[in-house]
Amino acid sequence: MGLLPTHASIGAGAPVLLTLLRLIQGFALGGEWGGAVLLVSEHGDDKNRGFWASWPQAGAPGGNLLATGVLALLAAVQSDEAFLAWGWRIPFLLSGVLVMTGLWIRVSVSESPVFLEAQAKAAEQAAAGARAEAPIAEVFRTNWRGVLTAIGTRLGENISYYIITAFLLVYVTSHLGLPKSDGLNAVLIGSAVHFVTIPAWGALSDRIGRRSVTLIGSVGMIGWAFVFFALLDFQVLPRDRRGRATKPGCSCTAR
Repeated sequence: MGLLPTHASIGAGAPVLLTLLRLIQGFALGGEWGGAVLLVSEHGDDKNRGFWASWPQAGAPGGNLLATGVLALLAAVQSDEAFLAWGWRIPFLLSGVLVMTGLWIRVSVSESPVFLEAQAKAAEQAAAGARAEAPIAEVFRTNWRGVLTAIGTRLGENISYYIITAFLLVYVTSHLGLPKSDGLNAVLIGSAVHFVTIPAWGALSDRIGRRSVTLIGSVGMIGWAFVFFALLDFQVLPRDRRGRATKPGCSCTAR
């Protein structure tokens, strides 16, 4: 994305290429995230599995903090014109360092003992002439309830996350008429809290169980949805010299 030509150069091809790259990025993220969580959890022990498996998820708020930091640095050393002309490309190009780091980790880390054991078992069954069922078919045949539960849980968590971090920016500017910086600062503060609390909740799941922590998060998010928008809509109205509330933009003066 950092090397994409502009609309002035290739016309409608620029947004088409951007959309295509975003789709590729989304599919890649989904596969990489699942693989990272699986790799970490299978390498960890039962006692601290939740804590270590939570760190890949902490990458989302961690990425927000890194992106905000880079943008803040560019804003400090660049003019608005320079940023719009070419500065916006720098964060995308720097993300290539993270890609190479992830590739190095993937190449360096061996497969988990759980995977190697399953692989050896499959090889023994194949040598004995047993007919192997497609893994995805076996999963849906033997544990379809668990699959649907996992899908529903992830849908709730993902939708809630993007409403708070993405829709918030549109809501506070379009509906509330607040500066976009207010929304960005709120997301930044939330990301910092998010980055710290994710491993904490992961560690708690090692103590009280995964189901209990998941239920706490799901029920809490249902209730928080109503509180969240109520807080966004709440505004302290300015007051006149008699202490009476006035509407924003009111040009009347107190007598």
